[in-house]
Amino acid sequence: MNLYENDILQVNDLIYKIHTIPDLNEMRRTLLNLLQIMIPCDPITFYLNGGDNYMSDPILIGLPEEAAKDYMEHLADIDYKKWIFQSGQNRVCRMTDFYPQGEREALPYYQEAFVKYNIHYETIMSLSYDHRFLGVVSLYRGPDKEDFSDRDVFILNLLVDHLAYRLHLDETKPAGTSVAKSGSLTDDSIDSFCFRHNLTRRESEILKLMTQNRQSNDICDELSISMSTLRKHTGSIYKKLNITNRVDLNRLISLEK
Repeated sequence: MNLYENDILQVNDLIYKIHTIPDLNEMRRTLLNLLQIMIPCDPITFYLNGGDNYMSDPILIGLPEEAAKDYMEHLADIDYKKWIFQSGQNRVCRMTDFYPQGEREALPYYQEAFVKYNIHYETIMSLSYDHRFLGVVSLYRGPDKEDFSDRDVFILNLLVDHLAYRLHLDETKPAGTSVAKSGSLTDDSIDSFCFRHNLTRRESEILKLMTQNRQSNDICDELSISMSTLRKHTGSIYKKLNITNRVDLNRLISLEK
């Protein structure tokens, strides 16, 4: 599956944010908002495992709060996806791949959870680590839209392992600590870091903005450069640092602080 250059940059941004936004709920909201840009959908939700594979701590975009209450109190027991959660597999599932047309629509869960909110298509990231279910991200589309494409599924597959690992770390972290730190540098430290690695002035400017957790589009606007120019400079930075993405960059910066 081939992705456009902008898709690759956006995926890297998302992976970076999954690992570096310290607050879990802020990371989850950011993820949902950015996923909606990359993969048009409405609504989109993120639940955590509240124990015994039941859902808790919902974050919803495009659905009222009563939808979460209905699901957790009444609909979770008849959710046709329960077998996926209980399997403990970390995977992406496009539900039309599992149910022939008409079969899913006849299920009580579809009638009670989907029809009410004009939902038809669904693709999920069932998040598990070491065979333990941790949560689920669900993307939805209405019956008047097209089903999720192979491209959409491919993008989610690039994210699912990172997201499951982040939830695992957050679940096992000591109380009062943060899973992720920004790894940001002071201006003097950035200058020293860039000098050690022989970065050009423009590469140093881009790296500084990257350490501030800025998205690719924001960096282009800030420096008045095109996306292709940013990609060229980013590739040069990664080559000089012997890394492949922003996660690696953040780790290297943390080590050299």
